[in-house]
Amino acid sequence: MKIQTLTSVVALGLMTVPALAGQTYTPMQGTLGNPFNDGQLHGFGWNAAAGGGAGTLIGNLYDNILTIHGGAATAGFYGPFDDIPGTEAFVDWVGTQAQWGDDLHGISAGGPGPAVVTSLRYGYSNAVATTTHIIKLYDMLTPNKTPTVATLITKGALLASVVVVGNPTGAFLVTVTNLNIQLAQSAVWIKFAESGPGFPATLWLTGGAGGEANPDGEVYGVGNSHPGFTYTNKTEYYNLWLPYQYSYFMTTGYVAWNIQVALSGFHVPAPAVMSLLGVAGLVTLRRRRSR
Repeated sequence: MKIQTLTSVVALGLMTVPALAGQTYTPMQGTLGNPFNDGQLHGFGWNAAAGGGAGTLIGNLYDNILTIHGGAATAGFYGPFDDIPGTEAFVDWVGTQAQWGDDLHGISAGGPGPAVVTSLRYGYSNAVATTTHIIKLYDMLTPNKTPTVATLITKGALLASVVVVGNPTGAFLVTVTNLNIQLAQSAVWIKFAESGPGFPATLWLTGGAGGEANPDGEVYGVGNSHPGFTYTNKTEYYNLWLPYQYSYFMTTGYVAWNIQVALSGFHVPAPAVMSLLGVAGLVTLRRRRSR
C-alpha cells in the first residue's frame, strides 16, 4: 500500500492506517559487554565501535538515538554529581509476558500542527532468529506521572501497531518506512514486543539521553523521555511506570533506561486541515445533490 496523501490523512483522523511497511537494517558496529540481570531486567552492555554503523539522520519529530549511531542524542551524565557520561545497553524484562516500553514527549514541538509519523528507527540484538517485532504507539492523554514514583498508568487510544518481520540475527538499527500515523498529542507511550521461533530472544537498545540536561544545562536529542520505563503484563493487563533511572555495567559504565528510538514525518498545519476539511465537505455536499 502506498503512503496516504495529506488529504486522506485528514479524512481518516486518528484511525490506524495499515501499511505495507518497508524496513532496512544497519549493522551496529561493536561488541556485547558483560551480562546484566537483577531479577527483573536482563541484558548486555554495548561497547560501540568508532563510527558505530551510523545511518542517515531521520528523527526530525523525535530522536533519542545516540550520535554514534546516526541519531541526534548524546549520552547524558549520571553518578552522584551527574558527572559520569552514560553509555548504552541491550535490555529487556526477565518475565516473558512483559512488554518493554517508554514515554516519548515533545514529538510535535516546534511544528505548526499535529504530527504524522512516516518512519521510525529502533535498535535490537538477538542471538537466535526472531521472526516478528511489534511496536505499538498509544496516545498519552495526560502528562506522564512523576518520574520518581512507581505508579499505574492508563494508556490512551492505540494509534498504530507496526509489525516488523524477518529480523536477522545480530545487533541492528532498523528503519521502518511507509508508515502513516497521525498523532493527537505531542506525547505517546511506545511498546515493544516480539513473537516467532526465537521468542523471547530480543533485547532492545537503551541508553538514549532522553532530553535530560547535563551539569552545563545542555539538552540532547529531539524531544525527551522521563528517566524510567513502562511495564505491561500482557496476561494481566497491568500497566506500570517504573522510575528506574540508570544501572552500572562494568564494561560500559552507567546506562540510562531510555529506549533509543527516532520518529520522522511531517506536520499538518492547522489552516491546511481546515481547508481540506472544507473541500471534503463541499465534495460530500455536491455528491448528495447529484444523487
